[in-house]
Amino acid sequence: MLVDAMKACAAATPPATTLIDLIVVDNDVAGTARSIVEKFAADNPIPVTYAVEPKRGLAEARNRGIQLGLERGARWLAFIDDDSQPHPDWLDRLVTVLRSEGAKLVGGANIFEAPEAPMTAWQQFICRGLVDGSHRRYCRQRDRMPRDKVTIVTGNWCADLDWINEKALRFDQRYSTTGGEDTAFDRSMRATGAKVLFVAESIVVETVPVARISLRYQFKRLMMSGITKYNYYRRCRGRAFALARALPQGLLAVFAGPLLFVVSAILAIVNPRLGGLLLVRTTRLVGKTIGAFGGALGLYIDNHGYADEADRAATRRNPW
Repeated sequence: MLVDAMKACAAATPPATTLIDLIVVDNDVAGTARSIVEKFAADNPIPVTYAVEPKRGLAEARNRGIQLGLERGARWLAFIDDDSQPHPDWLDRLVTVLRSEGAKLVGGANIFEAPEAPMTAWQQFICRGLVDGSHRRYCRQRDRMPRDKVTIVTGNWCADLDWINEKALRFDQRYSTTGGEDTAFDRSMRATGAKVLFVAESIVVETVPVARISLRYQFKRLMMSGITKYNYYRRCRGRAFALARALPQGLLAVFAGPLLFVVSAILAIVNPRLGGLLLVRTTRLVGKTIGAFGGALGLYIDNHGYADEADRAATRRNPW
């Protein structure tokens, strides 16, 4: 996946009068990606910088990227994950908006696609729901949400390094093991008065690993998201505010959740695509709701290894 992501970055349409450097931050003290990156750098004309961030954590790895960008004198810094494939004009679209609209942080769409690897019938059912859900989310962001109301996440992200440096902004290390560091950074940028915009034309496609196509993984991932988000609310606005924000979502999950599970099971017989979509969305809703109340009450869960745990779970007999 890393090689494919680097190839896509190297092939991206460069913004006008802009030079592109590629930085790979390996968040592994053993530097396991070094040989892969060095081989790629030897075979491609794009300048490549490889760095090891020994302290494990999402925020630490991203902050190392900021540091390296500043050291290289970059004006803008774009983030993309190693399991993603951007459209060729992905970066050009982002930088064009930064330039033309005076934005300081922009981001585009992240859309799921099915893996080419073999899947069980159950995984195919869940995968359809995930892919369809990502497309529906994109359409909602593109057509119905104001551009300045969409949270910018690091899977498709570009920011003005001068502004970041001037305001002394970094990714919050309190989120290093829980995730949500990009959401917190989005809020921090807005708090400085920065213009933050969603660029619908910039699209990055993420292939869903087979091992993560399960209701268990989706439930846990959204629970972690809910914990992180509502911990943020609790710290910034107080526990009462966080609980009040979580309450409507909780009532929806308690009263509608069981019914939605039943409806999705029945609908799956008539229309597997819609049934899968509803089942995945309901699972994610319940997970996010539990996380919301946990975060509002001050619960923290270490996120490290939960994806690895999900990968191991793929070998179990229980399809959940």
